[in-house]
Amino acid sequence: MVVYQTDGYEGLTLDQVTSESFDTGNLSVTNLKTQESVEAGKPAYKLITSDDWNMIMPIDEDLVKIIQDEKMEYIEIRFAADNATTWAACSITEKAGDYYLVLSLDDSVARYGDSRFIPIELLLNEESGLKIPNSAIVEKEFFTVPKAYFFMGNDSDSSGLMVRDKKGDSQFVAPTIYYETDDYYYIDSEDVKKDTVILKPDSQETYTIGSETASLQGVYNINKGYAVFKQINILYQNEDYAIISTGTTYGLSLYDHIVLQGDLVKENQIIR
Repeated sequence: MVVYQTDGYEGLTLDQVTSESFDTGNLSVTNLKTQESVEAGKPAYKLITSDDWNMIMPIDEDLVKIIQDEKMEYIEIRFAADNATTWAACSITEKAGDYYLVLSLDDSVARYGDSRFIPIELLLNEESGLKIPNSAIVEKEFFTVPKAYFFMGNDSDSSGLMVRDKKGDSQFVAPTIYYETDDYYYIDSEDVKKDTVILKPDSQETYTIGSETASLQGVYNINKGYAVFKQINILYQNEDYAIISTGTTYGLSLYDHIVLQGDLVKENQIIR
């Protein structure tokens, strides 16, 4: 690979790198193509003859601990210039009390060989999941009901509640459960209205729906032709999209269909 510029860092080795090496003010780039003539002993071009190259970057003690605790030998990196990713062998070196991460690569030099400083991202905690647009994400409020009030009833395979009406009569209702914690199920007003009184099994205790509420982030699934809220767990998010967990109990699965603009629909709305 032929590069028509120099920057004064030619010949720099890993052993020679210091904290001052990262001062971009020391960089003096010369464009060799603009030379009308070249004096004897002066460079006319720079040659890169190997695909093997190294990057070095200063890191803090927290990152040192993570890499050492996880016994990382390779790290996936993303180049900011074009979002390309690759894997690099990694090692840590210490100089004058400062820590440096050395990344050794055997590819990508053709794309970045003319750059001395390269912005990259270390994908230490890269998560895999489903990619969805941010416009699909909505927040919905739910009633939270203690799990102790749910039971299997009326020969149903679904867990439900014993609801008491204004006349004092009771009936079994199996609401849709949208999410759960260790102590609570999340339900909405489509199945059980606010201020409804429910009875605790084998007890005289009651609970009023709407006493406690909580919000969930989610999207509207339209596999069946109507909107059904599905809770999501966001692993990563930027300005345009989010990566969410897949295979969760109350979430989405691969190939599910969702509403692109979530704030334009409501629960159980028919999508034509």
